[in-house]
Amino acid sequence: MERGLTLAPDDAPEVTEDSMATKKKMTLYLPEELLNEMRQEALRQDRSLSWIMEAAWKVARERLREMPGVEELYEDYEDYEAAS
Repeated sequence: MERGLTLAPDDAPEVTEDSMATKKKMTLYLPEELLNEMRQEALRQDRSLSWIMEAAWKVARERLREMPGVEELYEDYEDYEAAS
C-alpha cells in the first residue's frame, strides 16, 4: 500500500544567506515499507523526513545520472531494429 509523504515548508531547509533554497510543499507517494524505513532513519539521526530525502538525493544523483533515460533506451531499440 502506498502512502503519501507531504514535505511541508516546516520540513524544508531554512533559507540562509549561504543558501538560495526555497521552501515548497510537495507530496510524494511512496511504498509504505520505504516510508517506514525513512521514518526510522529520520528518528535515528534526529532529522526531518525532508532532510533524509535531500541527503538520499545527494548521495544517489550521480548514480542515477549514469542510468539511461527513456530517449536513450528508445534509440538503442531503434538501432537494434535497424540492425535486424
